Amino acid sequence: MRLFAEIGASGRGVDVRVLQYGVTRARLREVLEEAEGWDVIHVSGHGLPGELELERADGSPDPVTSRELGDLLWRARERLRLVTVSACWSAAMTLAEQRRLLRLPVSAEARGEPDAGPEAGAAGGLASELTGRLGCAVLAMRYPVVDGFAIGLAERLYGLAADKGQPVARALGIALADPRVVADPPTPQCPALSGVTPALFGARAVGLTLAAPERSGPVSYDVRVLKLARFPAQPERFVGRTSVMARSSAALAPR
Repeated sequence: MRLFAEIGASGRGVDVRVLQYGVTRARLREVLEEAEGWDVIHVSGHGLPGELELERADGSPDPVTSRELGDLLWRARERLRLVTVSACWSAAMTLAEQRRLLRLPVSAEARGEPDAGPEAGAAGGLASELTGRLGCAVLAMRYPVVDGFAIGLAERLYGLAADKGQPVARALGIALADPRVVADPPTPQCPALSGVTPALFGARAVGLTLAAPERSGPVSYDVRVLKLARFPAQPERFVGRTSVMARSSAALAPR
């Protein structure tokens, strides 16, 4: 949010929406159905191979398979150009799926893995499913990620792509070569595998650019229309309150 606010303040046209706490399927669907649509969707959360965790109305986890996530994001497909899934194992295939592709027998134990069921999609893994279903580029993670690396990567990547006009593939390469993103030597906030964790999928990724256009109209800074005007800055870290925040969000909802 801070990065895109700076880009917008320099005269570029950007619109950012953040869904945080109580991100249910219904709430996500409402945003994706907005007529203007979205160029980029960035998902940050927990997951397993072929599965992502959203929330239910009571704050409990709601596992969403790769096919179900594709169904949700399908509403934004006409304008959508990049989906970033910064979740553990978002680009990974299960052992069962890899053995199927190699035409090897699949054990009963492997068939019990999270995305080995028929609802997970023939391609296996969130990245493959979203690329095939939506026709957009997908940036996904092959190994678990930690907050420090995920935040540094996103800030550098979107700064290069949206502000500097670098193609997404080149922006990713520059970001992963930046010692401020990939620590050398490794640290707890940037483990050794971090540099080879992000992967771009889809033919759409070739030559894809996301430069923010020049702003076409004036922007109002009237405090009556600004969200959270005069509120203190958001804290750097606020964890362990998901259930409380989900209930608060429901209590403050329009209905």
